[in-house]
Amino acid sequence: MGAKRWLRLALVVMMAGLSWHGWEVGHANDDLNTALATTPHGIVLDKTNPFVTTDTTTKSASTVVDSTNPNAPGTQVAVLTSGPDQFGSMWATRQGLLDLKHDQTISMWLYLGNSDASAGEGMAFVLQNDARGLDAMPLQRKGPIAGETLGVWGVDEDPHQSDPKKIAYTAIQNSWALEFDTQWNGEATNSSSGKANSFDASYPVMHIASNYPGKEHTYQLNEIDHGFFHNLFGARHTYYYNMWHKNVLNNVNDPNFLSNGQWHHLTVNYQKGGTLIYRFDDRNPQTHARQQGMGRTVALDLRHLDPQNTGRIRWGLTSATSDQYENHLVVLENTPGMVDVDAATTMTDLERQRVVNSGGQIKSKSRVKLDYQLTYRNGQQAWADIMAHLKVPKEIDVKEIEIAYSKGKKQRVSLTDFEDNELSVRLQSALSKQEPTAVISVVGQAKEVTATTTVDAFTSKFTSSTQVSAADTPNFIINPNARMSMEVTSENPVALPTRQDIVVEGTARLKGVDAASASKIWIESQLNNNELKRVAVKKDGTFQLPIAGKQIRRGANQVTLTAATENGDKSESVCVPITLAGTLKFSTISLRSTFKDATLTGSTQNVQRETDWQLSVQDERGTDEPWTLTAQAESFKTAAGQKLAGQPVYVDTYRTIPIGTEATPILTRKTDASVPDGVYDVTKSWTPETGLLLAVSGGATAGEYQGVITWGLTNAPGYAVDDD
Repeated sequence: MGAKRWLRLALVVMMAGLSWHGWEVGHANDDLNTALATTPHGIVLDKTNPFVTTDTTTKSASTVVDSTNPNAPGTQVAVLTSGPDQFGSMWATRQGLLDLKHDQTISMWLYLGNSDASAGEGMAFVLQNDARGLDAMPLQRKGPIAGETLGVWGVDEDPHQSDPKKIAYTAIQNSWALEFDTQWNGEATNSSSGKANSFDASYPVMHIASNYPGKEHTYQLNEIDHGFFHNLFGARHTYYYNMWHKNVLNNVNDPNFLSNGQWHHLTVNYQKGGTLIYRFDDRNPQTHARQQGMGRTVALDLRHLDPQNTGRIRWGLTSATSDQYENHLVVLENTPGMVDVDAATTMTDLERQRVVNSGGQIKSKSRVKLDYQLTYRNGQQAWADIMAHLKVPKEIDVKEIEIAYSKGKKQRVSLTDFEDNELSVRLQSALSKQEPTAVISVVGQAKEVTATTTVDAFTSKFTSSTQVSAADTPNFIINPNARMSMEVTSENPVALPTRQDIVVEGTARLKGVDAASASKIWIESQLNNNELKRVAVKKDGTFQLPIAGKQIRRGANQVTLTAATENGDKSESVCVPITLAGTLKFSTISLRSTFKDATLTGSTQNVQRETDWQLSVQDERGTDEPWTLTAQAESFKTAAGQKLAGQPVYVDTYRTIPIGTEATPILTRKTDASVPDGVYDVTKSWTPETGLLLAVSGGATAGEYQGVITWGLTNAPGYAVDDD
């Protein structure tokens, strides 16, 4: 039995408080049937002289099918892929190209299956001027197009390919892609070469990201040295590639947020000059109501995308699957160039003759008017056969509806079919450059209420075979009788260099009633959603709201004040932002830590830590402030300078992240106010098999090694990092 070879390891740790910004088949058929039965409203795709087409390359599996949702008549669905090892594409035709010299908007619904963590692989929204046009796709030497390409990125199938330019050459050229990636291709081992399965190393499992598929810098080379003896039987060096993801978006609370059985709305706004703004999940798939969603603003490299300076670019969607797959479906709400329209809603209090904005209020039994204005801005066709699907808040009793067109024509609307405050009506006139506007006016009366009533926003849709638009009513308040006014007269907003007591001062009055008969007025308030003790308004109409310094947290705070009477009258709420300077810093950190002694076996292994590791972060900036922990490492060496064949890695539930000479994000969190003193113990969540470990290859040489790991913190914009 041979003697054991022992590897002794020590670690010297350096701390850095760095700050930067930027590091954001039966089952399948059942799912497809469910998706088609729940499609949102969309346009017709399969028609003569289309602006988009799925009739692209012969390798594409894409097709067009009809929606089976009775509530979305006339909607057609592009099925990009629906089985294993498929590639699919849908592209704008020549007449549907995006005009780079004018503002354009594309909106659509995406469906990425219901496979959760078993999903594969995803889809991409693409802008491209590839010379192949409709035939554009990745260049695969053999077999189906690799799933990790999503039908647009380069192909990493050659283990001997050491030139990233040649990887970029296999991608769709002159292109920019926004990917919706549902499968983690993050393999990063000595056997990763040629597998086309490493693009996502160090990134979240499901994510949204963007970059340029045809640029060599998008692909990052990894070299594997198999040793001298391997060279006798084959190549000593092989290669695989990671992909640089820009503008990464994910959901830490719902990691499988893409393939969750829901339709996802995407709005892409292009602004002339090259600015592109996209929002994902910005509308509710059931109600179509506007919601926050997530998105980014990107400055496009038009010289790369349009090298011939044509002023136009093809847009579309691609998809690819592997042995793991899901349904990739698209419902378009419009196509740029065909019809460019806008829809908006204005609510007017006819009693006071003023517009009611979001959060505003009206008096009980007031007459109100909702104006839904449809505006035709441009296009190659008229916006014809428009169906208005109106949804009016139930707190308004509708009395009449009329449609007025820009040339003076009026269309009276019968209320016979008006049920549950919903009505669908077809517009008698098309909108065009000659007839650019139509205003649907809904006149009604607010219902009588006995207490202040909050009315939610409602979304109305305007559909046709070429365009789907939506407009939202504002959310507002109905007060039972008198009108209340309130104003903050003290400093607003408030900036505090240190924690201290403050007093918010202001005035509050009832309008339309005699002072002698007015109910007593109170100021109701909340600090960071926690109720404060109410204070009375004095006879002269002034008030003072004290706030103790110990109640104010580090970072951003918000006080919300509302004046109210015992009869239920309420004012509009006023917000007072309070900012207390806060810090983000390392709380505890061990300056010297060690790994356990390890027996070299000739195989790759992860060496575990000793118990002398300490690493915690203190964030005093307040709830929901994000921070990111990064790590970078020098090569581990012996005293004689011998380099270790291995490197530190960070292991969590989903991935193994190699730690190299570049600062690499390994953990992102948001501060929770329930955490004492804002301290988060990083090492407490590590197990013997997770956290920071040392990956040692089978060719490692025995010895005592030391290395340096530098920890870094990325803070939220607007705050300084405490480097102590």
